[in-house]
Amino acid sequence: MAYMISVLRDALGEPVTTDALMEKLDCNRNTVNNYYKRCLESGNKIKKTKVGHETAYYIESDEPVFAPLTGDMVYKYLIMQNAVPGSDNRKNLLGVDINRLEDSTGEIGIFLKIPVSKYYELVKQLVDEGELKILDGRLYPGRKKIPVSLRLDEDLANEYLNILSMMPPGYHSRRLIDSIYEKLNSFFQLEERSDDVYFVVGRSYSIANRIHDILSELMAVDYINHLIVISYLGKNGRIEESIIAVGLVVYSVEKDKIYLIGERRGSGSDVRKKSNHKELTVFIDVEKIKGVKEEKGINRFYQNKHFMELYNKMFSIGNSRLFENGEEESIQVCFSRSDYIEDRLQNLCDYRKESKAKIKESEEGLIYSDMVVGLDDFLKFLRQFTGDYKIINSSRLIAKKREYIEKMLKAYSEVEE
Repeated sequence: MAYMISVLRDALGEPVTTDALMEKLDCNRNTVNNYYKRCLESGNKIKKTKVGHETAYYIESDEPVFAPLTGDMVYKYLIMQNAVPGSDNRKNLLGVDINRLEDSTGEIGIFLKIPVSKYYELVKQLVDEGELKILDGRLYPGRKKIPVSLRLDEDLANEYLNILSMMPPGYHSRRLIDSIYEKLNSFFQLEERSDDVYFVVGRSYSIANRIHDILSELMAVDYINHLIVISYLGKNGRIEESIIAVGLVVYSVEKDKIYLIGERRGSGSDVRKKSNHKELTVFIDVEKIKGVKEEKGINRFYQNKHFMELYNKMFSIGNSRLFENGEEESIQVCFSRSDYIEDRLQNLCDYRKESKAKIKESEEGLIYSDMVVGLDDFLKFLRQFTGDYKIINSSRLIAKKREYIEKMLKAYSEVEE
């Protein structure tokens, strides 16, 4: 809210459109409207108007107007700052069971020196205001998606600002980087940067400029806490519909795509026949989603251990064909010894700690071992080393390499003819 007021003040009375505020505040249209309502509730004289066909906002007076800070506001702030998503509402912020609290003071911990009844009252108010929600007696973030506070480490922010200033225009997610740069720049009140002239070659990343449109339907439902009914374009070009518990929504830099990974739920015959995580797992290109509806059931799978392990075992996020039904493959590859190769493999091990990737020395060279999901992507990685490696095990990986070589030879023979 405060940042919206700051943006409007900087405009010196000129209307700022919703699209401009969405870009500066890095939020969606609904959040801008929520900020506007909060500004009005706090007594700030912000007005709506039209610029062409678009809604715009401006401050009627230059005089600063802020809501009075009350004790309840501070207590609510502390609850929001310290409540862990999914924590038991019957326990206070220190994990002590409130119902068994026998302290003579009858007060909540060191965070909140208030009676237990007051704590429950404030939590109820936060739920009514949309800041929190209670599912099965557990606390979860509300739907407003408005940050309670902004925290800034000045040294880290300066360092990050310097890194952002050196990124060329062709870097992927450039629009988002510019938005972050402008926010940090406004805190430090530095001079506007002037980019050098770059000639950009290589892949053009575009999804960053379309993220809001791509995720708009998904963001309209509470997929973190609830099951969803999702219709999407399947592998055979037909529209499929499933009840899904979302586990992860991830972005693949290699493919410039956003993917939803989840688990199919429901009572259909195709679901009843499945018996484990691997068989139920779905892998969907978000751009192929045609419709999303929220279900009543609670999602207990978001970022759970199974999906985090799956993500870490994947060499990179491929499409549904490369996902290979979620099958893991134990691989061992022997690489020639060289500082360059050893550094690359060590960096890969550091990145893939969760999959227990490791290197060991042998008489033949450096043995790299890993558990991989997505062999096509791993094969792409191997191609960087030309003849400096040998696949020790994994018949599937060997078969994929043979298939790739045969296709390449066939392509060359067709050119020669």
